[in-house]
Amino acid sequence: MPVSKELPYQWYDTPNVHHCTLVDFEGLCAKLGLRILERVVLTEGEPVRTLPNLLGSLAIYRVSA
Repeated sequence: MPVSKELPYQWYDTPNVHHCTLVDFEGLCAKLGLRILERVVLTEGEPVRTLPNLLGSLAIYRVSA
């Protein structure tokens, strides 16, 4: 999510609803030192392989410290 003068917060640090992209979440994992072991993106319970950030509605991650 873009950070601007009007919205000066990272997506995970806003006082509002926390929307994020897959890249946003994966960046947070990297910042926290978490290793992503697996990612599955779904829409209506079905895996999304093409344009997951655009077409997916749920992402499930398996991470390790």
